[in-house]
Amino acid sequence: MSNKVFFIFFFLAAIMQAQIINRPIGSQNLPSPNERDSVINDRMLKIKLSGKTHYTDYKVISNTNDTTYIDTTLTLIKYYKFNFLRKDEFGLLPFSNMGQTYNALSYDFYEPSLFPDMGARASQYNYYGTDAINYYEVPTPTTELMYRTGMQQGQVLDALFTFNTSKRHNYSIAYKGLRSIGKYNQALTSQGNLRITFSYHTKNDRYYFRSHIAAQDLTNEQNGGLTEASITYFEDRDPNFTDRARLETNFTDAKNSLRGNRYFIDHSFNIWQHKDSSGVLKSYLRLGHNFVYERKHHGFSQTTVNTSFFGDYFTSPINDKVTFSTAFNQAYLALKSPLVLGELKFKSSYYSYDYKFNETTFINNTLIPSAINGDILSVGGEWNTSLKKFNIHADAATLVSGNLTGSYL
Repeated sequence: MSNKVFFIFFFLAAIMQAQIINRPIGSQNLPSPNERDSVINDRMLKIKLSGKTHYTDYKVISNTNDTTYIDTTLTLIKYYKFNFLRKDEFGLLPFSNMGQTYNALSYDFYEPSLFPDMGARASQYNYYGTDAINYYEVPTPTTELMYRTGMQQGQVLDALFTFNTSKRHNYSIAYKGLRSIGKYNQALTSQGNLRITFSYHTKNDRYYFRSHIAAQDLTNEQNGGLTEASITYFEDRDPNFTDRARLETNFTDAKNSLRGNRYFIDHSFNIWQHKDSSGVLKSYLRLGHNFVYERKHHGFSQTTVNTSFFGDYFTSPINDKVTFSTAFNQAYLALKSPLVLGELKFKSSYYSYDYKFNETTFINNTLIPSAINGDILSVGGEWNTSLKKFNIHADAATLVSGNLTGSYL
């Protein structure tokens, strides 16, 4: 063993001795101009730049393929969007704490749907649906951060990081975390939204693929509002209750939560396509497919039941839970051509849903089942065109099979 160790040290010493260049005495141990150090790599490294980038190269692509760009300017519109929803709150009356629900002051009917949803819409203002997920195309790695302090204690941070491994591959990961204690008792909000996206298209622009994963957890404490006595103290400006945390609330241990996971895939292939001389796609015959699987869990719990507020109850303590699972498949054939004055799409969708409660209930000696499920098949069509400065969109669909009926135009 000692001989092997001696041999190794001797060999290393010989190697280190070989790296020392012997110079004559009196040369001040400085290298001559013609002397080349063996450990210095003097090869030139050439870097070829792809060109200058422009702010319009940082593209944001919506679920409907509406393309914009990342805007870094400071405008009044940005000011109105500086909130935990990241959008203008016009038409919404917020509750006392950030992250709670809103009172809707206006309604629109721009998003008709043939398929049932979970309900509990008041808990889903901060829930990212399929249409709220964006995809990106950026020439350099890009980060976007939004930070704001919460009510009394807490903060909200929305962070996005996206990059392209090539011009055709893009990845992005985003997370929004919110925790705000609020100014009133029993008003804590704790929420998190994770979004991961991937997009790809071939070099000839025939095949497009994109997908995303969303995992979300929204938890809110519920106080049921102020008691009658506390409302009087507040309206009379009692000096003993200038601190709103001293006001008594109807609930002291109630909370609701909404958790959801979604997996989304959208891909299409241009069977035929035509580009103009500048490379812009003018006409195509496209075959596409969408798939969405989503599972939501909604719950409400309360240890001390207040019968004067909600009335009678079935069990105490309250621990209501509901699970809503859906699977959506859609195949479509789209034609864009001057013959149809725009884009004409034919689509067929299959929708499966499973709505489950955590227990069955008897009401007036009638058993209320704990689950509702079914399968639905629908067909429909869309037409999109542009006439000068006007954009026209027509959409129609109807259910052809299943345990539900309906249509829209």
